[in-house]
Amino acid sequence: IYTDIVKQFPDTPEASRAQMWIADYLFNQSGNADYVKAEESYQKVRGMRNCPPALKYRASLMAGRAALARRSFRSAREYFRLIANDKACPETIKIEAKFALSDTAILNGAEFEEAINILGSILNPDGKSASLIDLQVHGRIGDCHLQMAAEDPNRYLKAQESYSRVLELSSQMSGDPPVRYRAMIGMAQSLVSIPEEDVRKRNKNLIQALGWVKKVFEGATNVETELESFWVHQSGLMAADLQ
Repeated sequence: IYTDIVKQFPDTPEASRAQMWIADYLFNQSGNADYVKAEESYQKVRGMRNCPPALKYRASLMAGRAALARRSFRSAREYFRLIANDKACPETIKIEAKFALSDTAILNGAEFEEAINILGSILNPDGKSASLIDLQVHGRIGDCHLQMAAEDPNRYLKAQESYSRVLELSSQMSGDPPVRYRAMIGMAQSLVSIPEEDVRKRNKNLIQALGWVKKVFEGATNVETELESFWVHQSGLMAADLQ
């Protein structure tokens, strides 16, 4: 049906939306996605007449995600950078592009420092009005520091600072965002992994880590909290191990 719409009404906004649905279908085939064809399909959306501007940017973003999924890092980076540097692009899509650009840096050579710099550019400069995006950025930055901590133990403290920022900002917001619980698990992981020769300090770290994962396991079972089951499982297993 969508293909027929594209053929019969090529110069209408509906045609570009139909083409986007076709591209999404190719991209989202569970276990059988065709990322090359999906990317080509998203490119078609961008070139269609009377395509709504926001849809063109969305198609560019998804073309980049398709390129990233097929491990074409250079192409993915180009898509995301063009969007991130385009002043006319809607801010929400531009932010998504920066997140994707940071993912590209991590997947292509584990460039965590580059990813941290990209993520930092998303944060609100005045730092006064916290948003869910700010929480996600600080959480991702904490994850990057945690990944680098095996070679540089000082990164454990930097990771804790980022996760603490997530917890601080989330306490000022209404609701109970899942990223808050992810930060708690990150805090626990950093406390468990940080090198400590003093037995008493080591035990103190483990007790604190246990406290964080128990909060996740108990809080995430609340019906109002939408946390991925993976993290609930992880917090339960980690709590049992720490006990």
